[in-house]
Amino acid sequence: MFISEPMSDRTPTYSIVRARGGALRNHRAPSLPSYPIGSFPGLLGMVAHDLSASGGVAAELAGTELLPFASTLTQGIADVSWPNGQPISIGANGIVAAPSGSGKSLICKRLIQPIEKYLAANTQGREHCHLLLEDATREALVQSLREWPVAGLLTDEAGMLTRLLKDAPTLVKLLDGTQLRSARISTGRVALLGHRLSMLLMEQPEIFEETKRLLGAGKGGVGLVNRFFVSLTKDFCAENSPHTVGLSGDVAQAYDMRARGLLDTLFEHIEQGNPVRPTIRLSAEASRCLIALDHEARRKCTPDSSWFFISEYILRHAERVLRLAGVFHVFEYGVGGEIALDTLQRAEALGNWYVESFARIFYEPPKPTTAEVDADKIAQLILGPCLLKGLSGCPQSELRTAAFNLGLTSQRFTHALALLCEWGRIRVVRHVNKHWIMFDLAYSPSNW
Repeated sequence: MFISEPMSDRTPTYSIVRARGGALRNHRAPSLPSYPIGSFPGLLGMVAHDLSASGGVAAELAGTELLPFASTLTQGIADVSWPNGQPISIGANGIVAAPSGSGKSLICKRLIQPIEKYLAANTQGREHCHLLLEDATREALVQSLREWPVAGLLTDEAGMLTRLLKDAPTLVKLLDGTQLRSARISTGRVALLGHRLSMLLMEQPEIFEETKRLLGAGKGGVGLVNRFFVSLTKDFCAENSPHTVGLSGDVAQAYDMRARGLLDTLFEHIEQGNPVRPTIRLSAEASRCLIALDHEARRKCTPDSSWFFISEYILRHAERVLRLAGVFHVFEYGVGGEIALDTLQRAEALGNWYVESFARIFYEPPKPTTAEVDADKIAQLILGPCLLKGLSGCPQSELRTAAFNLGLTSQRFTHALALLCEWGRIRVVRHVNKHWIMFDLAYSPSNW
């Protein structure tokens, strides 16, 4: 496991992209470290702590839901810039897969509460205000953003969006905030510019297995899932009741007030015609840190790296961290000033955890080759019984004959035999003008 440099006031975190050395061992999916709940800054940190402190819900569940809600409140009022000055939208998207009764809907209801109250009190006569969405088709989503350019698509029943997820290329452009030109017979021509969308998808682990394919995690796909922080929790702890989960009085009041203040700014911005948003820059230290982070991430994406199987996700690590740091800054400090190094490092600590989470969720063991399957057959069905009988070897011709009974042709037998020799399970010697197969007696039949 790779330890990054944790700040003293937060949970130690682990990093695959800013490591001291090494690689994922034995090509196995990594074990997942504790969720760095202490990396949330300021008021967000208080909210995250309160929601997870009782143990009634998993910390990663509370944190992953909090990110898109903070994004929904902030993404429409500021952008952030790369070290080279290129602007990019801020925002964070989350996917939560957790069992029924784990508390994911409870967290969602508490975080959405001040937003719903604000909308109920301030959307009289604003029939085109569509800040909160839950169930949408592609056409409806594009039309909604045309009328109201900022939205959070937040749902605890992601299965309702199966049809929408099939249109991954459109969603990618909407989540990236890049210009979209759409033409449909039903809606005519639509051009979106300056829109902002964040998403939170929640569902049960069994359904999530079916959703994986739509998210495009494989090589060469659209890469919709690369825009998300993904968390999978299969454990259900009956002792930890979600009914103990909530915000303390002071934190609840502060969160509700902050949400109202950010929504005031958002509504004012949109009603002014959605002008160009202010762009927040990184401080000099934060800029150097992001550049180093990106370089280290790219080194993990070479074909000889153990992390190559999620290289497309890792390539967007710096982008996800930068966009999340923008959310943190705007939520805590507003649209002025620069993003400090500490803010970026907190976003990085969370981003590191989600890279490892992604690796664990989407890891697939490499499929054995035909030669490996054949070698295993020979080891299990021929060599194992020989060892049980106390034999230390046999003529190669007898082994070849026995392999025919396993359906192995002469060519396949030769490849499998060479592989067994390479593994050190057997060795071939010549004795009395015959080739003999000598077994490595250090292996027991159960290990063949």
